[in-house]
Amino acid sequence: SAAPEPGAAPMLAPCALPLPEGRIGAHDIPPPRFREAAPRTPSDAVGRLLCVRWPADGRWYQAEVLAFGPCPPGRAGGGSGAQLAPQQPVGDLHHVLYADGEDEWLDLGSEAVAWGPAE
Repeated sequence: SAAPEPGAAPMLAPCALPLPEGRIGAHDIPPPRFREAAPRTPSDAVGRLLCVRWPADGRWYQAEVLAFGPCPPGRAGGGSGAQLAPQQPVGDLHHVLYADGEDEWLDLGSEAVAWGPAE
């Protein structure tokens, strides 16, 4: 495959390929492997695989939860990759690393997520 153009948006690894155009639910269903029970506490999510649904494109993207705790200033994002203003106070969030190497801090309680098996 060709290398992305300089300055182009990163290519995230989707959890599942979408169904053909026009099929109902093309992006709304995570793959079967990501239909496990959610962690009991926010800290229990650390080390778990999950898929995060980005509302901007309606696709699920695989990630791993690296940490739960205070978010560095200006790093809080949303599933669409939006960033909060640096001065906006942010509590504890989950640090997720996507399969393509991108990372962000999320409030997983306010995101559409599907959990992979606990290891």
